[in-house]
Amino acid sequence: MRRRTLLICLCLAGAIALAAGAQEKAPATEAGFFFNLFPMFEYTNRAVVSTGSDISDQAFGAYYETPTFGSGGFYLKKGPITAIGIMEFQQDIWSKLYKHSFINLPDSETGWTPDIIGLGTLYPNVGYVDYDADGIRLSLGRRKISDGPGTYGLGISAGNPFYDHVAASLAIPIGSGKLAYDYAAIGMQRWFTSTNPKYYFFHRASWTGKRFSIGINEYTLIADTTPDFQDWGPFLFYHNLFNSNQNVMAGFDFAWTPADAFALYGQFILDDFMLSTEAGSNPTAIGMALGADLQLMKGSPAQGAKFYDSDYTYRVGALKGAEGGLSLRAEGYLMSRYLYRRQDGKPNEAFTAQYEVMSNWSEGYVDARPFLATPLSPDTALARLALTWDDQPVKATFAFEYRLVGSESGTKTYNYSTVDYANWLWPSSPTTQLGFALDGKYRLGGSSMATAGVGLLLEDGGAEVTLNAGFAHQFAAGKGPSLK
Repeated sequence: MRRRTLLICLCLAGAIALAAGAQEKAPATEAGFFFNLFPMFEYTNRAVVSTGSDISDQAFGAYYETPTFGSGGFYLKKGPITAIGIMEFQQDIWSKLYKHSFINLPDSETGWTPDIIGLGTLYPNVGYVDYDADGIRLSLGRRKISDGPGTYGLGISAGNPFYDHVAASLAIPIGSGKLAYDYAAIGMQRWFTSTNPKYYFFHRASWTGKRFSIGINEYTLIADTTPDFQDWGPFLFYHNLFNSNQNVMAGFDFAWTPADAFALYGQFILDDFMLSTEAGSNPTAIGMALGADLQLMKGSPAQGAKFYDSDYTYRVGALKGAEGGLSLRAEGYLMSRYLYRRQDGKPNEAFTAQYEVMSNWSEGYVDARPFLATPLSPDTALARLALTWDDQPVKATFAFEYRLVGSESGTKTYNYSTVDYANWLWPSSPTTQLGFALDGKYRLGGSSMATAGVGLLLEDGGAEVTLNAGFAHQFAAGKGPSLK
């Protein structure tokens, strides 16, 4: 009897141990429906956009930088898998840029009438599924994408609202570091007035050690045609395909961290290089960035609910530096005169994205073609200095930017007959822009946040002032997305 009782006890103990072990191995699960309410008040003397005019890259960026009044959707997370879909209740683009409404309500041009037709501009900004575990990462859907270790990416940057994409990454330990390969394919929006397809592919091979990393990148843009398997191939050399309707760039990036709190990094990109024997061909076009990041004091990065589209950015080759506390970052960028551009006979082969945003008035929509590297642009030199304090519950950043903006910085094409082959590197007939920005966020628990910001832009003797203040709160049935 005693033996039988002992045997039963041992069996029960084993079953409990197995159940406990299985529970420990079960992946963490989070799920829920959520709604972010984010009213923001703003004053600006920025020049209004006239009806019927084209939207500049800067104006288009200003529209999407403003958080939406309300956004909501679903959030699912099980172990390494995350799925999220968001619908934005966004102010009409013409109302924002033409009226200068002092609050980001989703109103229309008629005043305070709710802009029911244009809610969310019919194109959600965030919606994707992501897998990230054991050196493997996959992303499918719509979100911001950025490459390189700097604040702004030279090949693609998070300054644009979103990219429809499929992306993959594989990293395997080798020696004292790891070898990684990244690939991404992006499809641009098409519209009934412009049905020409446009795609952007890039891949990157990199090695990362304890203190140093280096990556080699290649980018190809396909326009006005449907890509074939050569274009989709993740391991082919794009330059050697010599396909029609194709524009290719190559580059590299690096990061060196001689100490845990200090990093030096850079990125270089080459679009075209004209030999002396190639008179009349595409002009030399390059871009470069160099930066340093220093953590002055340690701290705990801010946590809480996600409220910005940028919180979901997919990053390739990002700097793995110290996080939180007080940090100082200094950067310099130089984009040559003809970088990202294409001859005027092939305007769609310029390195630009394309977006069509619904609007309740003017032509009924806005057609925007910002550079893929926005807010960077050709024919521009930029020096940037940023001081950030990030320690829960406060995050504040002061940034200063000095820009030399050339006369062709907003031009997407060039004509062979007017190309200045001798003066291609530095900005042409530049104007000076001085930008100052102070932004602060204060977390009020895990679901709420207060924000305030001041911006000043000095150019041509004029001053553009922007003041804003907002409050954000996340309502959730279950669990909503949050910063970890």
